[in-house]
Amino acid sequence: MKSAAVLSAVLCPLLTAAESTHTIHHRVYHATLPSLPYSQHGTIHITDDAPPVFHPSPTLSEDLAAFSQLDVPLDSLFYQVALQRKGEDQSSWDFSSIKACHLPQVTSQTIILHTQDAKPFAVDYFASPIPLDGSCPQPGPRPKKKLIPISPFTAFAENVRGLNTTVLLKSPHAPPLPELRNPQPVTPAGLPIQPVPEKSFIQKYWMYIATAFVVLLLVGGEDEGPRRQAQA
Repeated sequence: MKSAAVLSAVLCPLLTAAESTHTIHHRVYHATLPSLPYSQHGTIHITDDAPPVFHPSPTLSEDLAAFSQLDVPLDSLFYQVALQRKGEDQSSWDFSSIKACHLPQVTSQTIILHTQDAKPFAVDYFASPIPLDGSCPQPGPRPKKKLIPISPFTAFAENVRGLNTTVLLKSPHAPPLPELRNPQPVTPAGLPIQPVPEKSFIQKYWMYIATAFVVLLLVGGEDEGPRRQAQA
């Protein structure tokens, strides 16, 4: 029994280390307004043997409905998603933003957690569909300077729990190092040493060619001697 208790005490930290839960927050941001506090968007549960899972906050729809109470130009309003980091004030949390005007059309969202030593330290948030240029949908004719209610948050609040949510984990990796050439050698004066020009075929093998030529001459001369004597 005592050995079983010791084994359990050793294995428990290993099992808990393989699982972690991280909190995601959200808020709206406008450059002309004071920074609003974050509220909980949901939690992400990470295990070693399964893909990460996102659990939306129970008050997610209510928070989004509260965002719609602001009266500011929609084209300059941003929806921010932040990663809570232990021991840090929310002003230093890493966050990702999209334009709030796209929220009514959103059908899927992707949350990317960047990890270092298996610990998330940054977040990216993507929603789809959004035009490649990021431009807001064109509204109907309205006075240019009229401020309109943020109705997109109301539509987003109704659909947010039915969104197709994907959570990805990404760890940093270094690019392959470039293959560097050896530096050209230089003289004591700092001038580059010119490489020795490569020898031609004749320059490389002239000794062998000359030896073969002499051997051919000698062999040919010895054969002609008896032939001339026979003719005489």
